[in-house]
Formats: sequence, structure tokens, C-alpha cells
Amino acid sequence: MIKLCFLKQATVILCSSALLVLLFACRHRPTYESMLPSVRIDTVKRADGETISRYAGVIRGGDEIGLSFKVAGTIQRVFYPEGAFVKAGALVAQMDQRDYMVQLSATEAEYNEIKSLAGRVSELYEKGSATKNDYEKAKSGLEQITAKYNHHKHQVADTRLLAPQNGYIIRHLYQAGETVAAGMPVVSFAANNGYSIDIDLSLKDYLRKADFKGFTATCVLNPARPEPVTFPITLKEIASQANANGLYRAVFIVHPVDTIPLAIGMSVEVNIDCNMTDARLFRVPVSAIFDREGKPHVWIYRNENEGIQSRPVEIKELTIAGDAIVSGGVENGEMVVSAGVHSIQEGMKATVAIHH
Repeated sequence: MIKLCFLKQATVILCSSALLVLLFACRHRPTYESMLPSVRIDTVKRADGETISRYAGVIRGGDEIGLSFKVAGTIQRVFYPEGAFVKAGALVAQMDQRDYMVQLSATEAEYNEIKSLAGRVSELYEKGSATKNDYEKAKSGLEQITAKYNHHKHQVADTRLLAPQNGYIIRHLYQAGETVAAGMPVVSFAANNGYSIDIDLSLKDYLRKADFKGFTATCVLNPARPEPVTFPITLKEIASQANANGLYRAVFIVHPVDTIPLAIGMSVEVNIDCNMTDARLFRVPVSAIFDREGKPHVWIYRNENEGIQSRPVEIKELTIAGDAIVSGGVENGEMVVSAGVHSIQEGMKATVAIHH
């Protein structure tokens, strides 16, 4: 009797346990929605508004020229280092003038002799003791030797290279001991009449130069405190012909700010604000782009009841805000998957975790 009661109790306990397990399993059975992957989506927008192109540049003098000797010879000394400020009339470089001094000494002796002879002939002519022909010859000879003498004096003076105005020595093109021809630039010199910045534009930006809206430059004054400062610049000119690298030289005029000490040779970043008005261009997050068979694609999301579809796009530009300017494959207002793009397959359904 006791055994029978024990068996009945055991059976009841087992049945109750099985019923509890069954109820628990039914309560925690995963729904279809919980099995769908969660994705983040962003809305496709037209690429209207502004984009910024950035280029590295260096501050230069307003008018950069090459200073050269007017005579040929060997450079004896360059007096100022690169980057130094020089005043108008300062001696920048000296050429070895020994040969020119020897030449001048010989011409000076010849000049003194002919001048003395011409003086005696002139006295005799006034007294009637010399013919007019002798007088004219003596006068012509004096004029010729005078011109030669002055020319050789100028050549000696031209062995001294002087600064034409206040400015900066940008770089040495030749060093002491090197021989240069007349007119060959020895140093690059920048007049102290303002600053300029040169950059090389890409073909993409050159073609949309009509959409340029504004320009600024940014630099770091103190490397120990890398807080960039920004100052205004103005576009002066853009070369109409590309250089050997396929780039177009653009020159900007710097508008100094009293609180920002600028100097020639400082590295800067040029910022070009550009309007985007092409109705065929759209803006999507860079994270929405993935590669398929070597071509960029995006996932188009409609709703959780329709499968996600991939579409190819063409990337036109990447912005500093983390967006891609694309054409083809998307329309304004459509939704693209912007996170988890590599875990999705064609036609897969998903739920939205975040919608930007």
C-alpha cells in the first residue's frame, strides 16, 4: 500500500514538472520578429548645400622674384640665410670681383692717358696749332674710352647683389664657390608687400571652379598647443593649363589678421567652400557603401516586410563629414542600410534599430 502511494506521488511530480517545462518553453519561444537582424538606416538626401575641399599649402611672399647678378662670375658669399628679412639696399650676395678690378684698372690707365692727350689737342686747336680733324679724332677717342671706363666701373659695382626693397630671402639657388651666368637667379626673394599661398587643384575641383563660394586658410601657430587658427584668403588666379601631374595651380592672396602672426614658409591648409547644385547627386553615409565584384553598392531598405535590395552607385566625392556624394542607384528620400552592411544578403528582411 505504501509503495502504491509513493508511485502515485512520483507520477504527479513528474507530470507537474513536465507541464512547467512546457509552459516555460512556450512563453520564451522566439518570435519571427526577434529572429530578424536589426539594422541602422539613413535617408538618402540630395547633395545640395556646400562641400569643402582641403589642400595643403605654404605661405609665400606676395611677389616672389629671383635676384641675379648682371655679370657672370663666381659667387664669393651669400650674406643672409633662408627666411631672413632684409632691408632695401642691403648687400645680399657678393661675386668675386678680382677679374673685373684688373679690367677696370687697365681701362682707367688708358682713360687717363687718352683724356690727357685729348686735353692737349684741344688746347692746340684753340690756338690754331692743330687741325679740326685732329681735334675731332681726339674728342671721339675720349668719348669712347669714357664709355668703356664707365662700363667697367658698372661691372665692378654689379658684382654686389643688393635687395631691391624690403623683403625675405626665400631660398638659396646657388652657393658660394659656384659660377653663374649674368641674369641667372642666385636667391629667391619675396617682397614684403603681403603674403600669398599656392596650391595645386585637382581636375574635379578645377571643373567646378564656378561653384566656388568662399576660401579660408587654417594653420597651427604653436605645435605644443595644436589649436588651429583660421584667417581669410582671396582667390587671385587659377592656371588654365595643367602641370606635369595633371593639377592646376591656384594662387590665393592672404588677408593678415593682427592677432595671427604669419610668416613666410608656414604650412597651412586651404579650405574651399563649394556649392553642390547637381540634382543627379545624392548624399549617403560612407558606412552604407560596400564592395561587390569591384563596384560600390548600397542596400536599399523599404520596410521589414520586404527584402533588402542592393544597387550599384558611383562615388563622386567623399566629404569630411563622413558622407559620400554618389550618383545612380538611389533616389532622394529612399532609405539605405548604414550599419551592418556586410552581414546582409540579397532579399533578406530586417528590422530597424536606428533611423537617422
